[in-house]
Amino acid sequence: EPVDAAVEAAIQKLKERADKHAEEHVAQVRAKIVIIPSVDKTERSILNGLRKLKFHCQGQVEVFPCMKEANNAAIWQAYFNCVAGMEPQWMMKSDGPGAKGVFARSGAIVPIYVDRNKKEIKVFNVWCPEKKKRHWAFLEGDILRGADRHIYDTCRRVFNNKVGHLFGKDWSGCFLAELPQQAGAEPKDPSICSFVKLEQDGHQYPCRPHFFLQVTEDFYETTRCYEDASGVIKLPQPQGDFVKWDDLASAKRLHLDGTFFMVHDEARWVILEYSTGKLLAEDTRQLRKENGDLLRSQPEKVWK
Repeated sequence: EPVDAAVEAAIQKLKERADKHAEEHVAQVRAKIVIIPSVDKTERSILNGLRKLKFHCQGQVEVFPCMKEANNAAIWQAYFNCVAGMEPQWMMKSDGPGAKGVFARSGAIVPIYVDRNKKEIKVFNVWCPEKKKRHWAFLEGDILRGADRHIYDTCRRVFNNKVGHLFGKDWSGCFLAELPQQAGAEPKDPSICSFVKLEQDGHQYPCRPHFFLQVTEDFYETTRCYEDASGVIKLPQPQGDFVKWDDLASAKRLHLDGTFFMVHDEARWVILEYSTGKLLAEDTRQLRKENGDLLRSQPEKVWK
């Protein structure tokens, strides 16, 4: 819709200042954050209008104050303080030594299968094919404040989008118990265990909430039907229209049309050696270091 000429002029000035600041501060954080110096009250009211925008990806624009010369850590902390002030449910208490309240910007889901006959514990993980990753990893995704009410919603959405939808199964068809519906509620079912790992040097991710959840026999058997000779699960393509991770030419459809995005095409079940925390697998491609370190540390809350 048409915009008043005065507003257009103000937007142009904001853009000029943002571009100039970026040129003069090349070392400052650039991860989806734009810094505009010396914003006055009128300009702030214009920028606040961005908060009302809706996106197919279900993301959200936030406008928050920070120091012009702030370093990366200070910029992210300013963002966390702003969001937590409006939506305190994103603050979680970390587990283990040095426990404290920190902002949770992502959630990790770790499906577990207990084979009572073989007395084995198996862990489900997915292959991350992106050039900068190329490793096996737990299922993990960022919070989307335009879609998620709290971290449990994040976990449900991430699992459904990355795995559940591919097999045509909802949450109850995959796990023995549901995650809580209310923010801050602790999972009570013995088939669910949470562990919030404090990140000592993480500016963008102060903590990593992990949820270990026991899967149903049906989900385990269904996924194994897609295994190859080396135990790698070739994930089925979802029903309906979708865009695959390596189809760069069609990537814009995610944002323009809201087309489903297939993030992974491989997964696996690997045996967890309980006495050491090591994962034993036939496929020799590397596991994400942080995931391996967490299991080898054998956190008491998870292991007991």
